[in-house]
Amino acid sequence: MMRDRAKGMVGNDNPNKITSADPSGGCFFCQASHMTVRKISILIFIFAVTLSATAGGDVFQLMRDEAIGALKIGLQREQAIRIAGAEPKAGRIEEWGADGLFHQQLTFKNAGVSLSMVSQTKSSPQTIESITVVAPCALTTRKGVGIGSSEAEVMKAYRRQHNKKESTPGSCFIAGSTYGGIIFQIKNGKVSRIFLGAAGE
Repeated sequence: MMRDRAKGMVGNDNPNKITSADPSGGCFFCQASHMTVRKISILIFIFAVTLSATAGGDVFQLMRDEAIGALKIGLQREQAIRIAGAEPKAGRIEEWGADGLFHQQLTFKNAGVSLSMVSQTKSSPQTIESITVVAPCALTTRKGVGIGSSEAEVMKAYRRQHNKKESTPGSCFIAGSTYGGIIFQIKNGKVSRIFLGAAGE
């Protein structure tokens, strides 16, 4: 199933859709609407891995190292539910033709948390592949940024990882990349949504 993972939104009729604070902005995350970029994600992944090896670095290190509260990429379903402290509203388990994996959305609406889960088969253990948080979520990233933090605070915390090319001042701030990083949506100078994962897959 082709869909843009950056569209995950707590409280929407479509939990995988995210609306832009500035639809006219140049930010990939903020312009995402009915896109099917997953078709090219595998090629981009290969390119990123090749570039990482050539440069002697790891372009996905930020995504793996970051966390929102105790939630992080790769955490098992049971652990995630314990951390959230409530049973989620679970979407359908769907097999995506692009990667052959099984995906499911878990929404903790009262906590302002939405988790995209992935597994090898329909019945095998699930792990977190991306995390989206909005108000009233009180969790913060490992650098102390949360919902309601100022854009200046985001810049101070993630200046070294700031992706200026993909970000749009006043609308969204991308640390790392849309293909592996953390994305802060900005509204009225404050963080209104945080996404951790591979938005461009």
